[in-house]
Amino acid sequence: MMSQQENFGYYKGDNFSGVKLPYGQEKMAMYIILPDEGVNLDSVIESLDTDRWKDILESFSSKKVYISMPRYKMEYGIKLLNNVLINLGMGIAFDPL
Repeated sequence: MMSQQENFGYYKGDNFSGVKLPYGQEKMAMYIILPDEGVNLDSVIESLDTDRWKDILESFSSKKVYISMPRYKMEYGIKLLNNVLINLGMGIAFDPL
């Protein structure tokens, strides 16, 4: 488990709370939504449309919060598809003119 108490972006809505976890140099973030006790996650999701989600994202403010969640590893990057496409018979696309 990962546990941390720190200032993060925090939002308290009508039926859920949210926290914004920044990554890298804060160019990316993960938003975690936790329904209030007795509230179904599906009802929270159904209540979110594009405009409401945009308003919520703009409403996160810094607050000291305690977070505890399982550890995970996230990887991303650019993977070249050259070899995959060649193996699928598209080698001609990579031949010099």
